[in-house]
Amino acid sequence: MDDERQGKIELFSQKMRATGYSSRTISTYSAFVRSVMDSFGTSRLLRVSSDKIYAYSSELKSDSSRHQLLNALKCYFRLMENNTTKINKIERPKKKESIPMVYSIAQVQRVIKSVKNIKHRTILSVLYGTGIRREELINIELSHINRSREALRVVEGKGNKTRETVCSKTLIAQLDTYWKVCRPKKYLFEGVGGERYSAESVYNVVKRAFANHGLKASPHTLRHCFTTHLLEADVSTRKIQKMLGHKRITTLEVYSKLVKIGSLSPLDLISY
Repeated sequence: MDDERQGKIELFSQKMRATGYSSRTISTYSAFVRSVMDSFGTSRLLRVSSDKIYAYSSELKSDSSRHQLLNALKCYFRLMENNTTKINKIERPKKKESIPMVYSIAQVQRVIKSVKNIKHRTILSVLYGTGIRREELINIELSHINRSREALRVVEGKGNKTRETVCSKTLIAQLDTYWKVCRPKKYLFEGVGGERYSAESVYNVVKRAFANHGLKASPHTLRHCFTTHLLEADVSTRKIQKMLGHKRITTLEVYSKLVKIGSLSPLDLISY
């Protein structure tokens, strides 16, 4: 990459940081813009036609990547060129409706109880008991737990926003037992040398725990379970929205399809 392109990327990163974008988003958007500049051999993206950007987008492997590319370019044109007309003309992939994988309360309970390693068991309990994301979990500091309010402060979660979610008496009791054994100093979950526990390690903990029961799961599966089980317990959708950190309550609509509609079937009314 030539000096001009590198300079543009660095300035773009600085502007995103000043605007409040998370470090993860800055890294992702910068990588996409750098890739487009390299592909077309230019630092002046306004010179690249919409057709060429559309063609470049169509070669990406997934719809998720295409959306991220367009989001990155839209951000670039807005911050660097003050002009989003070009990117707004490009049609985005239609969202495919999918229903998340959700296990029953009994299944989740069985998995968590079966894990012998106290740190791993606590990781599962926190993910399921609070509904937080994997990246949010590894950033929890001991000071973020508010015992008197039974709340967990999620600092700079997705979208660089801070919120609160539930941290019940049951979970606090588990955290007390965990703390007495593992003695974390700053972060709730720490790796070697007191550093944050890695996101990859969290993923492997969840995957392995469920695999031992013949089930497939990721940390986000527990977030889906948290949401669905609270909806089934008639918890206010507004409260759930706030705990999850969703901008729009409509995001919860997909979970309504997962809520159990009852256990009675006409077949149960038949006498054999």
